[in-house]
Amino acid sequence: MSRNYTSAGALLKTFSSEDQAEKNIISRLYAKQYMLMGQPKKALAYLTNITAPAPFGEFEYAPEKELQARQYFMDSYTGARIKALTGENAKALNELKILLSSGFNYQYVLNTDPAWDPVRKTKKWIVMMNSHEFTKTYVESESSNASTNYNTVLYRIPMLNKRFTYN
Repeated sequence: MSRNYTSAGALLKTFSSEDQAEKNIISRLYAKQYMLMGQPKKALAYLTNITAPAPFGEFEYAPEKELQARQYFMDSYTGARIKALTGENAKALNELKILLSSGFNYQYVLNTDPAWDPVRKTKKWIVMMNSHEFTKTYVESESSNASTNYNTVLYRIPMLNKRFTYN
């Protein structure tokens, strides 16, 4: 979607979704469009329409359901992020707390995402970050150190359109 938002919106309206997964995709696209247009509250309305995917069994191999679950997880983060950007700090922090308890382990994102700048120095933020145990998601080894620049890793977070560098 370039800067031609009217055409993008018209195109989205022509799509008829078959199931909830497709409806979620359309809602994500509308949310992205409104974020690009600088209208985060409208984007948030579309993100709140996204429903959680059906759970899958312990031994079920369902990569499409796993992808839907990851997308829902990131949609939830994006919703909390938009609330922080629009000054709804208490709601944003409550949603972030739920995400942390659900396994959100992106400490580098929380440390660098400018959406959280207004709340980083609050007591609630400090207590939440200090009480949560983030797990290390990478392994340092001599071989990777010798063959690659492992100190700089680029991460791309869906819906944020922002690249973060972890040092």
